[in-house]
Amino acid sequence: IFLTVPAEFNYAKNLLAKKIVSHGEEVVASKPKNAFVVAALITALWSKHPDFGQVFLAYLYETCPFLIPKSPQRSSNASDAEYFKSLGFYISDSSIIEDKTMFLKRVSGMTRMYSAVAISRLPGQESATRDHPHGLGHIWTLLASI
Repeated sequence: IFLTVPAEFNYAKNLLAKKIVSHGEEVVASKPKNAFVVAALITALWSKHPDFGQVFLAYLYETCPFLIPKSPQRSSNASDAEYFKSLGFYISDSSIIEDKTMFLKRVSGMTRMYSAVAISRLPGQESATRDHPHGLGHIWTLLASI
């Protein structure tokens, strides 16, 4: 019998990844210790469902481009709003750019969550039998690229 993954399951993984990144922006930014709790959840899900990890990273990189690492260059015809949006700032409907303090707080929350994922252990006995889906080596690669 040919089994396929139902669309609902993919939708749930997509929605969960988006909510977790939002959690990093809001909760982890305010309470850094929460990064380790959510990192344990992310790592457990990622080890069972590698596609969840890829979706999580996609949302994380979209929200915080500094984790790619990517340094967007400002084109001569780009407005302030376009340039700051490429850096990861939130821009309101009326083209108001997010405050730098709030931006740095959000980015620090996502960076802490990303780092906590990289150093967290796999659940149970999986740490002895499986490789970490996004381990500490990725942090070293990121630091070397910066």
